[in-house]
Amino acid sequence: MNMPVQDLEQQLRSHYQQEMGEPSPSSALWRQIADRLPTQTPQQQRLAWWQRWLSAFSAPSASPSAPRRAPARLVAACSLMLGALLLVSGLAYTAIAFSSSQTRTRVANRPMASQANTDVLLSQLLTSTKQPVTQQALRYNLFTNLNLAQKAGSDTVKLQKVYADANHLVLGYTITGKIDTTANDTPDDPKHPQNLPTITLSDGQTLKAILVEAKREASKGQIAVLASFNMPSIQGSPKQLGLHISVVTTDSTANFDQTVPFDAGKTVQVNQSVTSDGRTITLNRVVITATETRVYYTVQGASFSPVWELSVASHTYHAYMGSVPPGVEDFGAFNANLRNQTGTWTLKISGRQLDSQHVKGFQETNGSWQFTFTVN
Repeated sequence: MNMPVQDLEQQLRSHYQQEMGEPSPSSALWRQIADRLPTQTPQQQRLAWWQRWLSAFSAPSASPSAPRRAPARLVAACSLMLGALLLVSGLAYTAIAFSSSQTRTRVANRPMASQANTDVLLSQLLTSTKQPVTQQALRYNLFTNLNLAQKAGSDTVKLQKVYADANHLVLGYTITGKIDTTANDTPDDPKHPQNLPTITLSDGQTLKAILVEAKREASKGQIAVLASFNMPSIQGSPKQLGLHISVVTTDSTANFDQTVPFDAGKTVQVNQSVTSDGRTITLNRVVITATETRVYYTVQGASFSPVWELSVASHTYHAYMGSVPPGVEDFGAFNANLRNQTGTWTLKISGRQLDSQHVKGFQETNGSWQFTFTVN
C-alpha cells in the first residue's frame, strides 16, 4: 500500500520522539557542518603558527581529489601583510611628522639671543635694587610675567614684569636699540631714553613714574628699567586692572594695552584727629598690602619732619618722612607685610629734632600724636 510521503515522515517523527525525545537542532546543525569540514592529519595538528603561515605559500596538493585552496590562502596572506605594512608605514609617518612639528615649535619659541640678554639684564637690575617695595614683591614672588614686545622707531621695547596693588605699581621692561650712553639714570635727565613712562588706568587716571632705575649694556645697545608708581584710590576691590602703558624710547613711544592682576589689599577707614603743639593731624585711612602698609593723613599747621612708629602684635615698625605738607593728604609707608595681622594697631607720630643745617621751612616740634584703631 502506498503511503503518502507526508504521513510517513510524521509517523517516523512521532516514533523518534517517543523513543529518543525531541532532537537537538544545534546538534543536527553541527553534524551537518562537521561533515563538510576538511579533516586534519596529526602532522597538520602539530604545526606551529609560522609553519601554517608558510604552508599558505606552498604548492597545492598533487591529489586530484583535494580542493585547490592554496591560491585563496596566498591572496589572504598577501592582503594581511599588505595591510600590516600600510599600518606600520602610517604610524611611522605620523611619529616623524609629530617629532618635526615639536622641533619647529621649540625652535619658534626659543628666545633670540638679544631677548635672552635683556632678560638677564633685567634680572640683574631686580637683584641689585634697593627699593623696598620691589624687594618685597621679589621676596613673595608677586611679579607677573608679561613678555610683550613692540617696535618703536629705532628701538624695541619689551614689557617683562609688573606688580600692582592698592599702594604701588612696579613695571620692569627693557629697550634694545639706540641707547644714549651719556644719559644719567634719573627720570629728570632730558637725555634719559626711558624718561618718565606713563600709565593710564581704565577710569582715565594717569600715573607718572616717581622713581626710575636703569641698568645699561651700552655695547649691546640694551637697557633694563624698573619704574615705580604711586597708586591712586581704586573704587571697589577689583582682581584685575586695565592699563595703557606708554614707554618713551630714543625717537618714539611704545604703547601697550594690558590687563594685569591687582591686589586691592585691605583698607581701614580711621578718620581720627589729634591736636598737639598747635598742629592737628587727621589719620584718614590705612591701606595694607603684601609689600607695604600706608597711613594716609592730613596736617593743619606748620610743616615738620615726623617720626612714625607703628605697633602691631607686640612688634614695632618705624618710618621717616622728609616733610609733612600742610593741608594736603600725604602718606607714611611701612615696608612690611602686615596683611594677615589683625587686632588693635597703634600709630604714634612725633617730631624729629633738626640741626641748623636742615633745609629752611621745616620746624622742630615737641608734639606727639597717637592713634588707636582696629584691623579685622
